[in-house]
Amino acid sequence: MDEQAFPRAISQQSQSKKPKTLIILAVFLILLGALLFVGSRFLTTQSENNDADNEKAAPTAVIAPSDTPAPSEEPTATPKKETAPTKTVSPTEAAKTTTTSSSVDKATGLDRASLTVSIQNGSGVAGVASKMSTVLKDMGYVIGSTGNADNFDYTNVTIQVKSTKSKYLPILKKDIAATYTVGDATATLASGSADAVIIIGK
Repeated sequence: MDEQAFPRAISQQSQSKKPKTLIILAVFLILLGALLFVGSRFLTTQSENNDADNEKAAPTAVIAPSDTPAPSEEPTATPKKETAPTKTVSPTEAAKTTTTSSSVDKATGLDRASLTVSIQNGSGVAGVASKMSTVLKDMGYVIGSTGNADNFDYTNVTIQVKSTKSKYLPILKKDIAATYTVGDATATLASGSADAVIIIGK
């Protein structure tokens, strides 16, 4: 092989390697560009999702303008007043206090909570016993039971109180007469679980 042919062979080999190297470099750059593009899109999407989550999780407070001017000077601290220790009241004591104050008749001093009342429906109209039960309960009476009377032929309201609780008859009659028409009111109730029986008529 002569000396001129050797450099020519090397030159041909290097020329044939150049296109391969350029092609590999071009493919590498394209792949790198594609990876960077996909990565930037992924990061942008993640950032948008995080921003949306942050907006949902922590809404910003909107401060509305006020007509009241802001103070120009810092307020001076006012000395704290010493407060007297408060007395804690148990729930049972609170219930007794509420019951006593609202259920006691001011004129006679009698406590309505000491009278157990049974209410009976003698009119045949559904719900009248329950309605009167609510009215009397609000006044402080203890409701023993509600139900139907022996018949539905009663007119007005009939009140029967045990003789031992006869002092409550005027109060009970007055309280019921504020809402209902009272017919008979006697202190002749036979022994039973209730101190008074009220029969609601038509």
